Amino acid sequence: MSYKFHHEPENEFRNDINVVPLIDVILVLLVIFMIAMPAISMSVRSSSVQMQESADSSPEKEALVLVLYENGSLEYDGHPVSEDELSGRIPSYSRTRIIVRAEENVAFGRLNRILALLSAKPGIDLEISGF
Repeated sequence: MSYKFHHEPENEFRNDINVVPLIDVILVLLVIFMIAMPAISMSVRSSSVQMQESADSSPEKEALVLVLYENGSLEYDGHPVSEDELSGRIPSYSRTRIIVRAEENVAFGRLNRILALLSAKPGIDLEISGF
């Protein structure tokens, strides 16, 4: 194979871009992020755990538990309650945490009604789980 070199005048524009420096910079950034991301994720995870522990230890963040059973019954803070009574039992003070647990076969419409009722109260933090 033979290569021919032809001289370009200095006043003409070149239409191509030298991509080697761009690739070098991208590779350096990739290595930096590969090293830095585990450290960043560890600090984020540990700070979120500390925030969760401090939130759990505060007395005003004591959790109340609402359980929805498949047969239609409700249990609020260990006592059976009807859907109509539930609205009056929810505390109106701020920063209340309510854990909503529902059996697997609870109708979605019923769960949606209960969540709408709970979210209508100001300052309620909801946590939803199944069992």
